[in-house]
Amino acid sequence: HQQKGMISLSPPTICNSAYEGAAKALERSIDVVHSKLNTAGLTPEEMQKLQLQLDALKAQHDVALGRVMVEAAKKQQI
Repeated sequence: HQQKGMISLSPPTICNSAYEGAAKALERSIDVVHSKLNTAGLTPEEMQKLQLQLDALKAQHDVALGRVMVEAAKKQQI
């Protein structure tokens, strides 16, 4: 808890929920791209493009989850 007159340096709670929301949205996108990747009849170029998209989404998802964890750790230190 903070004392009267002290300025809080911790980010507002909404940031954490925003990161969680971003992670969930990325999970849905990953599922969509993954299902497209499993479609029969894709050319090697299409498969490569989808795989790159999948890899990029997974990296963004990892970053979002990392931010959620950092915010949760900050809350526990207060």
